[in-house]
Amino acid sequence: MDEDINLRDYLAVVIKRWPLVLVITVGAMLFFGLPSLSRKDVYEAKVSILLKETTGSGSSATGQLASMLGFKTGSGAAEFPKIMESRSVAEIVFDSLRLDKKITGWDSPEIKKQELIKSLMSMVDISGTDLMEIKVLTEDPILSADIANAMVAAGEQYWKKINYTEARKKKEYIESQLPRIEGELRLAENAIKKFTLLSSDPNELQGVELKRLEREYEIQNSTYVMLRKEYESAKLDESKELTPFSIIDPAERPVKPLKHKIVLNFVIGFVFGAFCSVFLAFFLEYWQNISSSTYKKV
Repeated sequence: MDEDINLRDYLAVVIKRWPLVLVITVGAMLFFGLPSLSRKDVYEAKVSILLKETTGSGSSATGQLASMLGFKTGSGAAEFPKIMESRSVAEIVFDSLRLDKKITGWDSPEIKKQELIKSLMSMVDISGTDLMEIKVLTEDPILSADIANAMVAAGEQYWKKINYTEARKKKEYIESQLPRIEGELRLAENAIKKFTLLSSDPNELQGVELKRLEREYEIQNSTYVMLRKEYESAKLDESKELTPFSIIDPAERPVKPLKHKIVLNFVIGFVFGAFCSVFLAFFLEYWQNISSSTYKKV
């Protein structure tokens, strides 16, 4: 019985405060739903690419030597998503498509190029590791597809630039070191020949001095061989086309805009408004009862 009385009391409070509940609920529905009605249509274009597992050329020994010299043997495919999210790639897309001429308002001289590139980066969403998806949202379906495809081309261009620069630096450094290594190897060879010719006792060929000379020769010869292999590898990396991905699905012009979920936004507004308005109604009723009791006591 007490539960029935309590429920009737709660319902009576809601009925008593129904104008407040109605106004707040309707207001919340309009607040959440109206922006969806006035929002412009946006179109999504998507590119799917599969990253390759790229490694540097040459043997493990030459790779260790390159690390000792401070050079990379080649950028890994895991680095490509970071490159795609960089400002440099976005700037290449901005310049290649001349977006300041294609997007309304971007041709204003008051807007700095850095701000426009940030706006471009906000239009792009990159997700995935092995299988990457590059999504672009704009109000123009053709522009969305163009930007998505241009992002892939710009990422490949910047990737090649990084790898070419690294390979060229490594090649130039090895070219500067090869004459010195060749000279030291020649000195080691001549030292062994000289020691062998001047030695009169055959038993001395097994002595400590000969062991030291042979060891020095082996070190210089190994260093020279590794440098030559790394040099050929650097020349190959500098000349070949490095592509860290394969395009699975290129971006196509979207036919329909994305749905704005208008009904869902109105429902969210209704639930939020109803909860807040009912809570406020009970709070006002409680405050009124407290005020009345205090007034009677006085």
